[in-house]
Amino acid sequence: MTIQTIARDNAILRVAGDIFPSATARLSLALRRRKAYNRTYAELSACSDRDLNDLGIARTDIPRLARDAANDAA
Repeated sequence: MTIQTIARDNAILRVAGDIFPSATARLSLALRRRKAYNRTYAELSACSDRDLNDLGIARTDIPRLARDAANDAA
């Protein structure tokens, strides 16, 4: 790969970002939400039943709480 090829590829990416800003914004939002969901789900799943009970959370509520956290990550 030459410097000219790299420069051309970067220019194409910049143009694509300008042409499709809503697509790149949607992708970025989806990735942030997925990361928030996975992090929340993993952290709550790692808690013991006693810890969850102290927090007033049933283990069956974890997916819903993770979805709520993902929606708040917007």
